[in-house]
Amino acid sequence: MNIFLTIVPSLLWLIISYYVYQQYHKKGFGNTFILLHGYRLLFFCIQLLIFEYTYYNQIDSVSYQQKLSVLLIDFIHYPFDVVHFLLDDYDQMQIPETLIKYLQVQPRVAFFLKILLPFYFISAGNGIICGLWLTLFGTVCFMNFLSIENERSDFKIWLLVLFVPSITFWTVGLIKEAFVIPVFFLMYYLFRKAEAKAFKDIYSILFMVVLIYITWNIKYYYIAIFLLAGILHVFMKSNVHISFRLVIGTLISVLIFLGIIGLLHPNLIVNKIPEVIYQSYQSTCKLPSFSDCISFSLDGSWMSIIENIPKASVQVFYCPTFLQLHNKSSIFAGIESHALLLLFVHVTYRWVFGKIVMHKEHLFWLFFIMLCGSLLLMASPNIGSFSRYRIIYLPAFCYILFKSIELPNWIHLIFLKYLKKE
Repeated sequence: MNIFLTIVPSLLWLIISYYVYQQYHKKGFGNTFILLHGYRLLFFCIQLLIFEYTYYNQIDSVSYQQKLSVLLIDFIHYPFDVVHFLLDDYDQMQIPETLIKYLQVQPRVAFFLKILLPFYFISAGNGIICGLWLTLFGTVCFMNFLSIENERSDFKIWLLVLFVPSITFWTVGLIKEAFVIPVFFLMYYLFRKAEAKAFKDIYSILFMVVLIYITWNIKYYYIAIFLLAGILHVFMKSNVHISFRLVIGTLISVLIFLGIIGLLHPNLIVNKIPEVIYQSYQSTCKLPSFSDCISFSLDGSWMSIIENIPKASVQVFYCPTFLQLHNKSSIFAGIESHALLLLFVHVTYRWVFGKIVMHKEHLFWLFFIMLCGSLLLMASPNIGSFSRYRIIYLPAFCYILFKSIELPNWIHLIFLKYLKKE
């Protein structure tokens, strides 16, 4: 029976994967799908090995799987508990009291479990197959995004961005980022699709609103950063030249946005953000398992935040350093970190000496990344955790670096030669 419950969901996943490939093949993206999806599946296997042999499965994905397993057993015996679960009536469910309390005090985890439930059902309770479904879902999101970049030179740049190891590693499997980050790319695709039709594409707009609601309930601070970046992008796109009017307009837009976003979640109220960062910093660094914390002199005020931004901004572009490596898997993260740092220094050097021209918008986004990344780092100064949380800005950072230099011709040839064989 166990073999049957493994083979059938696996075959279903393979059939759907092949169907998705056929759909993209008709549009001329078949090879791109194989290349990207195959690469992501490779990193899914690597992730499983690292989680088991380095972290001994003491990570979120295994915790989610264990809770889903308990819920699935409960739903089989008490089908109406599905309704109670979806309506947050956990007290009415026939599950352990400890899980009831956990779901009540961790609403974002509870909501994410509801999102994972359909994936887990069609996986017949198999956590690995569930991770495969989530990985396929992420690949589809990325593919839709790449389809709108096909006619631009940015296509191969974004494809290379999605091949950055840490971006791939944290966007596959059974973790929140594997769902949220691809959804951000999907939302951008929907926005561009609606924009092409003068925002008369109601279905795309409604779908985007639903995705915003879902991601807000999973990672509200991620969606806050994403929406703020989106508003600034639209505002700057309509203003070609940097001017006093643009600066004032941008500041007003940011203040209005922060005011509205603060009403939606108490932790995002401007006056409360330093206190939230301080409390998160304290709780993170007090955990015995998080001994590799970066120290900051925070006291819950905006002044202490400002004083620590210079130190945090360095770590944003240079983390982890070789002195911060704490296990075997972090060695690879350190290599990537140093490679990106060297590339950043190279781009900066060429820009300063007039060998390349940096777009003013790219300079603004580097500043925006530094600021948001610094706040994230101070809130979660653990090296391992921050390597995961920085995924919110790492794709944009890598895109700017790759866009600012002339990539080696052999990279272009390898990609283009393969991708044109449709």
